[in-house]
Amino acid sequence: MRDRVARGDWRRARQQADRLGSDGTLTFSLDPERKAAIRRAVDKYVEQLRRLDTGGKDLAVNPAIALEWKPTLAYRRPLGAAVRDLELGPIASSYLGYPVNITTVALHRNRASDGWRSQRYADVGLSPTRTVNYHFDSNSGVLKCMVYLNDVDADGGPFCYIERSHRWRMDLFQRISAQAMVYTITLESPRERVFLLKLPEEMQNVSQFGDDVPDGSPVQERMLAGERQFASRDADVILFDNFGLHRGGITRRGERIALQLTFGAFSDALRETIGRRFGAS
Repeated sequence: MRDRVARGDWRRARQQADRLGSDGTLTFSLDPERKAAIRRAVDKYVEQLRRLDTGGKDLAVNPAIALEWKPTLAYRRPLGAAVRDLELGPIASSYLGYPVNITTVALHRNRASDGWRSQRYADVGLSPTRTVNYHFDSNSGVLKCMVYLNDVDADGGPFCYIERSHRWRMDLFQRISAQAMVYTITLESPRERVFLLKLPEEMQNVSQFGDDVPDGSPVQERMLAGERQFASRDADVILFDNFGLHRGGITRRGERIALQLTFGAFSDALRETIGRRFGAS
């Protein structure tokens, strides 16, 4: 896609990137036929996720399948056409300041029975707070994009974003230490909580902290006051700055089927190749 990104309308892309920089999100609507074509092309992967269904209560993480981004795969043609028509590549490149490609594609399926969102403190009898699963991402220098493949309303697991939170000031060391913990420390067991508390106080940070914000607290009220929920009647595609606080997949009925795209300068495969070449572990 790199050559097509370079031929985009950069003036229009810059205007869109400025809008993205203001609120942290940018929305688009898919042509219904194209949306249906993408869904048909990924249906076999949706069925794979359904076969993994165990009722959801023992799932520790948001259920997803990583899809390869190869020209020979059926879903790439309709999805790639949608990305080109919406000029997501030029917008992401303009926003980040360097040329980017799609580096990862993940297919998510969420249901009302999912248990992963309520497991963090289940062992001590604490229920999820109103800001459960709010987080900022560990990976820097990228943009992310949600693509709904079915109808999503307020109860169907909408993507949520706290507007302008990507511009909130945070101590750099605090952010870096929180990003480092995102996959290492989930706080779902006493052992992990003790481990976190053994670190120096200035390193006791996590990026998925929405679960730890008490209901009714001033911090939570500020967060929820800026929350925007994205229903599919308003937008099928949400491009967002992943430094901002966001969450998705809190499904109360039915299921949500969505793709998550990452736009970045390097693919995971290239990153692994560089790591092997230079001896990174």
